[in-house]
Amino acid sequence: MAKSKEEIESVIFQALSHPMRRTIITLLEGNTKGLLYTELITELGLPTGKMNYHVEQLQGLIMKNEEN
Repeated sequence: MAKSKEEIESVIFQALSHPMRRTIITLLEGNTKGLLYTELITELGLPTGKMNYHVEQLQGLIMKNEEN
């Protein structure tokens, strides 16, 4: 079933409601080749668990490349 515009907006706004997730998006946007997960952790200084949580919250807004 397709989501309504309001549902989609709600998901986006919820995902971007935290400053760390906005920072993650900004870092990824500024790098056309993407970043490795470990590069994001190093850049942000986050423990793995917190990084996992924020990446999970951004599901659908960022792409994960399993090749690297």
